[in-house]
Amino acid sequence: MTSRSSSTGLYQMFNCVTRLTLVGAFSVLLAACVTGPKADRIGSDNGTRASGSQATLEQRAVERGRLLIDRKPIDAYEYLTPGFRSTMSRDTYVARQARGAIKWTNVSWDRADCDPADVCKARLRVEYSVKLPGAGDTTSFNLQTEDWLKIDGVIDANGKGEKG
Repeated sequence: MTSRSSSTGLYQMFNCVTRLTLVGAFSVLLAACVTGPKADRIGSDNGTRASGSQATLEQRAVERGRLLIDRKPIDAYEYLTPGFRSTMSRDTYVARQARGAIKWTNVSWDRADCDPADVCKARLRVEYSVKLPGAGDTTSFNLQTEDWLKIDGVIDANGKGEKG
């Protein structure tokens, strides 16, 4: 009988370790996948795009994240630098965002390190949920770092980590 209860205990421990490993793996995938949730640009190329002096890095980064949370990748695409947008079409970007298994649920500002003033690493706290087989919805958070650049007075996400 001891071997049976011992083997049940090992199975339960293995099951727990497997679930924790999956959660950790999804956290790593989340960090690797993103220019994270993108939020609506204060203005877009339709003539309402705001300059860097009108929209701070913090505002734009959080707005972009909220757009991704609201499943508005077309609007989030406009927050990416012109250089990045020249390497990935809007349609490809939208399709890529639709494939994600991880659903962002909240984004908030943490901090930024800028050097020089027009090149910044913004850090955001991204809360998310993911459906794990046999475990259901699992929630967690990640501190995500994004590269942002100020080009012609407009602050845009670099898109580093995004692939076409």
